[in-house]
Amino acid sequence: MLKTPTKRLNPFAKILQKIIKEDEDEEEDKDQYRKDNDILKDPSSTISVFAEVPNYLERPLFAKAKPMLICMFQIRMDGRYPYLLFLLHKNKRNTVFNFVKFPSFDGGKDSKNLKKDAVKYMETKFSNGDISYAGFTENETNNILILKYIDTPHTETPHTDTPMSIPSDNYCWASTHELINLKSIMIPQPVAISAIVINFFIKNPNFLLLRNEKEVIYETPVIGYYTIAKDALMDIFRETLRKDIGSCYYFYIDPPKTETSTIIMRSLLFLGRLGLIEKIKNVNACDSFLLTRDDHVKMYAINHYSQHLPLSYLYI
Repeated sequence: MLKTPTKRLNPFAKILQKIIKEDEDEEEDKDQYRKDNDILKDPSSTISVFAEVPNYLERPLFAKAKPMLICMFQIRMDGRYPYLLFLLHKNKRNTVFNFVKFPSFDGGKDSKNLKKDAVKYMETKFSNGDISYAGFTENETNNILILKYIDTPHTETPHTDTPMSIPSDNYCWASTHELINLKSIMIPQPVAISAIVINFFIKNPNFLLLRNEKEVIYETPVIGYYTIAKDALMDIFRETLRKDIGSCYYFYIDPPKTETSTIIMRSLLFLGRLGLIEKIKNVNACDSFLLTRDDHVKMYAINHYSQHLPLSYLYI
């Protein structure tokens, strides 16, 4: 029979037991979190996840020739819950993010191979992953093809790499929160998102939501920022800034003002049951908190490590 080492044989026994207990509590909390939220009753990753793509898999038929754009998205399963990302391209002046421009001599009006040509064009920009045609739409100024991207699994270095492949620094995978609420992406200074992109999603709001085959809608994560000293471990750590909510992980809501030699983690946050700190009666009923520090800086405080997922690291 295997016996548990005594404290004398293992001076770290209590510490190890505490870590194991915290891991078990984390899993129990995750299960309870799903049960308590009607919108997340059955978010099993084994169930198919869907995005409502305009004109899904239909042959692209455009009323007239217009400049072509590609809206490419991916559904990722590596967060606490499934989430959406959309590929954007920065213009030459680094002033705005837009959909990817697709060169087409006829503006997509008469090309029989338009779907294949668009996929091949994007495949030249990605060395890995699977790209497929998903749908189409148009606005007053552009014809838009919609492609789906599936990233090829690859090994990542913990705390230093993010799982999102991009062709170059001129591209960025944007979250739904950045597209609609922030209307900009921090890389490392905020760069505006084009009105073409914003209006596209305003007209297609269901494209921003993920559902499973039981029509359960998944939580949409927000963006938060976490500062890391240049020579420190690339990870997040608990702090106790307020005794009433205990030890939490704190993220800036707005891009923080930092000194040089600082790294900013741009991260997705699954807030769950969010509580306004001034009005909370039972802190145990909340998964995260919204608060304002004494210096008027607004922050999110999350209870659990699994509620965050790094998207990028910004070197200041």
